[in-house]
Amino acid sequence: MALGLPVSEWRILWFSPNAGLWETSQLEHDFANGLVSQGAEVVVIRCRGLFESLCPTMQSNGLQVMSPNSQKQSICKECKSSEASFHSVAKYSTVWIDDYLTEEKRSQVVTEVGYVTRENWQEFGNHPFPINRHATYLSMLHHKVPDITSTDLSWNEYLSDLTSSLFAYHALPHIFKEIKPTHCFVYNPLYPTNRVFTELALSSPAIQYVGMSTGAFIPDRYATIALFRSIQSSQTAVDSARLIESLETPLTPLEVEIVARNLGHLIMGRDPWVYSTAPTFRSTQEIHDQLGTSGSKPIAVVLIGSPDETRSSALVGAEFERVPIEKVSAVTEFIEQSLLAARNSPDIEFVFRLHPRLAPNKRELLRSPDLDRIEELLEQRTPNVSINSPDDGIGLYDVARVASIGINHASSAGLEFLALGIPVVHYDPPRLNAYPASLGLEVERFDADGYSTTINQAITTPRSTEIAIKAWRWYSITLARAITHRTWQHQPEYVDVGDSKQSLSAIRKVIPVAWREKISRKLSMRDKARRTQSDSMKEQSQDWIEECIERINDFDNSTVWNPLAIVRGDSLEQDQEKLEIADQIIKIDRLTGRLANEIG
Repeated sequence: MALGLPVSEWRILWFSPNAGLWETSQLEHDFANGLVSQGAEVVVIRCRGLFESLCPTMQSNGLQVMSPNSQKQSICKECKSSEASFHSVAKYSTVWIDDYLTEEKRSQVVTEVGYVTRENWQEFGNHPFPINRHATYLSMLHHKVPDITSTDLSWNEYLSDLTSSLFAYHALPHIFKEIKPTHCFVYNPLYPTNRVFTELALSSPAIQYVGMSTGAFIPDRYATIALFRSIQSSQTAVDSARLIESLETPLTPLEVEIVARNLGHLIMGRDPWVYSTAPTFRSTQEIHDQLGTSGSKPIAVVLIGSPDETRSSALVGAEFERVPIEKVSAVTEFIEQSLLAARNSPDIEFVFRLHPRLAPNKRELLRSPDLDRIEELLEQRTPNVSINSPDDGIGLYDVARVASIGINHASSAGLEFLALGIPVVHYDPPRLNAYPASLGLEVERFDADGYSTTINQAITTPRSTEIAIKAWRWYSITLARAITHRTWQHQPEYVDVGDSKQSLSAIRKVIPVAWREKISRKLSMRDKARRTQSDSMKEQSQDWIEECIERINDFDNSTVWNPLAIVRGDSLEQDQEKLEIADQIIKIDRLTGRLANEIG
């Protein structure tokens, strides 16, 4: 293992074939250049079109496996242009994976995949790791299917990803042999081709593997980076001794600012990765009327997640098992037990909030098959149960305004409730990995009496800043202490909803629709090239690179992610921390339309 080597002895092999994913590629490019400046040798693997049937760059532009080749080639051209812009200012070396795959091997792969059917795909292949399963990840996720064979689209996308994965499997070992890396870096290891690179790296005890992702800081996520030791690491923050210990450390002024800004952006829902919609600012009575609640009884909001992401990651072995998988509850069990709790608590009104991803939403047009089963279960509801569907025009923060408590299973929305000071009950604590279940009240599986008792206990607990404090600290851990920021930008107002976009100019309206996309792409490519050249001329701070190196050198061999918890500044006194958070919650209440004096 390469842990402990000085940076000058690092020989990094970096898999980054999707240069057209501009924001993440820009981050990778700057990171690679920074490591070279620190003395490392870096070789980046790019693509010249090997994955031409479908790749993440094409998918990010709305293409599918059945899209016309002309559209795919257009994206390939743009991707190559992006790569050329990076290459022109790169301090690192570049190799192209296409050069390491012979025509003979390419033909062999195409022939092999031609024999794969819906009946035999699970038995396909004789490889040291299950490429056939790993290649399912994006297809299942994109199409929200319980099985890749469910639809023609999911199946054909799978065959494309399987082909690309096998291309990578035959080409990459030659690059490994040539470069002899001490470290292997890859962004998002669950992409099928990225997973092949990851498995090859992890198979060698001489190589230090480094998985990467951006952080969850919505105002500027691409200025943040998280570094992981294993495939499952990103799910194990709640198991980290250092991070749990850091919960005892009060926030710093900068951390209060970071959390407040992030919550502001989360509430307004403008980010493409945020499913929730902005508050409607309807009156409380209008919200009750829409939900079908009386307004005279306490309201428990049951936060139902979307199981497709868990299902996709479980199939490819990316789920971290705190307890054996058969001992963790499914969303259907959570719904059944919550319906039973509602039946046992007739004096409480329950609102079952369905995750926006279950239905067509602002990011996707697909209806999840899981929604059919969920709606079937909810048909058995008692009169004190109502449903908040994604299409009823009432967002999460509208519901939060009238909520007495939240009831959560696996959704990050539970943390949002806690951050507002709303008590939250957690069913089946080991199932939750978005934040520690201990921030709220915990209930074990199938404990019907305990479930009802805990719900009633929560109902009698008023909203308070005390409830919010630990949630804000956890946000600060995941947004700042456990990840690295390239820059720390202070804002005059903490609760920040981002800049509003200007309407399209009049001149754009007279351009024929058919030409608009082409012109937009041309201008975008030129702007990206100019920005890359400009950024390369600037003296970039190496502080964030040095912090990343420190984090990598701190890796151990555990699956559990246990990063350095770096407190950003001087911690506030606890009384001052409470006042700062309370002040920010008042601003959030104004942002959501809730009266400020309702929080204690």
